[in-house]
Amino acid sequence: MITREECLGKKGLVGIFEGMTTVEKTRRGVMRACMWAEENNYTVFWGPPDYNCDFDFLICKPNERPKKVQVKTSGQISPNGNSWIFGYKSGNYSLDNECMEGKTCRKVPFDFDIFFGLDADGNEHVLTRDEATKISTGKSRLHSITVKRKLSKAKLPL
Repeated sequence: MITREECLGKKGLVGIFEGMTTVEKTRRGVMRACMWAEENNYTVFWGPPDYNCDFDFLICKPNERPKKVQVKTSGQISPNGNSWIFGYKSGNYSLDNECMEGKTCRKVPFDFDIFFGLDADGNEHVLTRDEATKISTGKSRLHSITVKRKLSKAKLPL
């Protein structure tokens, strides 16, 4: 299992993301989310690339309303080591966008139905928008969500 110390200074490129660029890490998350959707009998619909909306793609089942999917990846471990931290903010905006403050994007997505997170241990986290964006008081999260780490999927030799 990856430790917090192993994550420091590596920009989240640890575990299953080690050796990747940040773009490759993002693509890995989106592809795993699409696999999850297909495995759960959804059809995936793509919007235009770099559309800068709050979701990455749409999924739908026959006779059901389409759902917007927000995908995030994480290689950042919480200080206690028990959770992954998924940042909400997107870095894919141009510097002249009104959401930018210096080189930091302050846009937090809320227009989605399903949050799909892929952590550096290789685990998938699927949450509703409310589960992902609300805290116990009912207020909205401002920048990130922490999700408890799952036990490793690794199989022990017999």
